[in-house]
Amino acid sequence: MPQESRRILILTTAYSPFIGGSEIAIDDVTGAISEFFFEIVTPRIKPHLLTTESNGHRTIHRVGFGSMIDKFLFPLTGFLKASALIRRYRINTIHAYQASYGGGVGYLIKLFNPGIKFIVTLQEGKNLSKQSFFIRFFRSLILRRADLITAISNYLCAYALKVAPMRQCVVIPNGVNLDKLTISHSASESGRYIVSLSRLVPKNGLKDLIEAFHILNAKHIILDVSLIIIGEGPERKSLEARIRSLGLELKVKLLGALPREKALQYVAGSWIFVRPALSEGLGTAFLEAIALKVPVIGTPVGGILDFIKNGETGLFCQPSQPKDLADKIEILMKNENLRDRLIANAYDLIKREYSLKSVADKFRNIYLSYEY
Repeated sequence: MPQESRRILILTTAYSPFIGGSEIAIDDVTGAISEFFFEIVTPRIKPHLLTTESNGHRTIHRVGFGSMIDKFLFPLTGFLKASALIRRYRINTIHAYQASYGGGVGYLIKLFNPGIKFIVTLQEGKNLSKQSFFIRFFRSLILRRADLITAISNYLCAYALKVAPMRQCVVIPNGVNLDKLTISHSASESGRYIVSLSRLVPKNGLKDLIEAFHILNAKHIILDVSLIIIGEGPERKSLEARIRSLGLELKVKLLGALPREKALQYVAGSWIFVRPALSEGLGTAFLEAIALKVPVIGTPVGGILDFIKNGETGLFCQPSQPKDLADKIEILMKNENLRDRLIANAYDLIKREYSLKSVADKFRNIYLSYEY
């Protein structure tokens, strides 16, 4: 167990049981660093969730009333809770995941406690430069207050240095736990299907994926292949309507949100992983698919460019171009040698640069460097 005095305060707008790339990253990294206790402060959101919950060397503190308003109140409620924990445990390092509401908590703590070390990790997957002026303004305030910015991709690091040029930014991608994914692979849902693990939001390009699948189906190229989309979000009804209009109800399945282990079993058993995103901070789901030895097709946007090299570790299709996506899927389905080469090259890259151990070691070294 870690020393009682070794504590890091984590600030995050969402955490377990809410699952996304950032939440998974927090869980994986804090779980892998056993030298520190982690006090995780997050909005409560749901009334049935415990306000305090211990999990080994991690304690989750949920603040608010148990409704969606908790997220918007988090800069204030999180500040009050975090300040109490800082006083109680004499914490000197705080770490905010995403420069949003959790980052706002960190901004206030740093404002009133300038001696505390403030780390911000950029995990954002949206097109940051196209967001509203107010979002961009408050994000820049947070980044300029940080002692250190880490970003999960070169794309996000470049953005950080653009809005906070006097700060230091280090690229630390999300890590992949290869041991756990090996277990998922051995118990996978096998079958001939294309899969996407994506929130059902416009930026993930799922309508383009359905249109591409329709093009292939009309050409009788994928008569025995189905499309499985795992995830939930506000675009569900419009996607269902488009599936019905194309007559694909029997071949395209929206499975909704699944437990992470079950979702990865579907990915492991798939023929191809596809997410034709319009923007992407990194794309942890791609990394997990690669680690499960599934070939991937993505778009040349954001952090995807860090690990997909077209024709070497995956294939690129152009954003918002269903015909181009259909062509790339057809190529992968017909060219077994290309498929095998992409799988082997991409897996070597994951082992070399994206292992959870490597990522956890980098954060461990940062935390140790900030100790009094």
